[in-house]
Amino acid sequence: MKLTNLKDSPEFVEKTIKLIEQEFEYDEVNSFAIDFYPLMQKSNHHNNFIYIAEDEVIAHIGVLEKEFILNGITYPFSMYGGIAVSKKHQGQGIFKSLFNEVINKFTNKCFHLLWSEKVDLYKKFGFFPCLELNEYKKESFQHSFDVIQTTLSNLSEDDYMMVKSLYISSKELRVSRSESDWKNLKPIDSTDLFLIKNNSKIINYFFMNKGQDLTHIIHEYGFMNDEQLQLLRHYANVWTPYLSDTNKTNLYATMLRPGEKSLFTSFIQNYLAIEILDINENITFKYQENSYEQSINDFLIGAFGPGRFKEITSPYLFISGLDSI
Repeated sequence: MKLTNLKDSPEFVEKTIKLIEQEFEYDEVNSFAIDFYPLMQKSNHHNNFIYIAEDEVIAHIGVLEKEFILNGITYPFSMYGGIAVSKKHQGQGIFKSLFNEVINKFTNKCFHLLWSEKVDLYKKFGFFPCLELNEYKKESFQHSFDVIQTTLSNLSEDDYMMVKSLYISSKELRVSRSESDWKNLKPIDSTDLFLIKNNSKIINYFFMNKGQDLTHIIHEYGFMNDEQLQLLRHYANVWTPYLSDTNKTNLYATMLRPGEKSLFTSFIQNYLAIEILDINENITFKYQENSYEQSINDFLIGAFGPGRFKEITSPYLFISGLDSI
């Protein structure tokens, strides 16, 4: 069994995608390589790690390196996706071996994120479910806005700049996107972009669907308030950390593992004004002159949600469906 990546072994690209789609039970009309283009694109192949045995791809873990910029400070973090082990090789410790090898390559991160319903499995690797996210169900409403369906790649330069500006100006803490990051979203043609206009001027936008991953879900928007939430719900279910009196389902957005201690501590201090004193099996921290000790799981839920510490007033951290893998 050999560990390599798709940059060093490009002849295994098609076999890797086939393995992922088989294990994720993708149907024929969808494509993992399109839905998760930033993860699987050629320029990220150095971060697509695979195990090879007898000229076959038996396991894959992809990593996407991203950043948050908070008060002028850049915080790098890593996201893990496309995690798959072939059925005939499951139960042999291959996933554990590969995951440990991969995650140890990304030590200089403030935290690590992944998306999975296998909570008990990933808790064994130090990942815990957190980040506030609410689902508001689709419901028909009357509105007076013009809503125009298009794609990111078909926007005029002015409209493209307006969408980017709305993303950047959001009150939520969002993943930093370089111009290259925006370009890497354009090939995701399995998602639908809608422009919301008032008197011919774009005032908001939203992305709905993402292939097999986020069908009938609105997972990104420019900004949110009660009026916009009502408008968006006219088209699909809405995922947002925004809190409304409207009936909602409380979800967790991701699974998070704290990263390099000084980076994670700095991020928490900068973002939440919480001073972490020590991290071991528990986290000892100080907030407004009082000291506390909690398990890592309880601290992450208190810091990020669902159900954040009631004293926290910082904007919610929100990772769009286009950024998540």
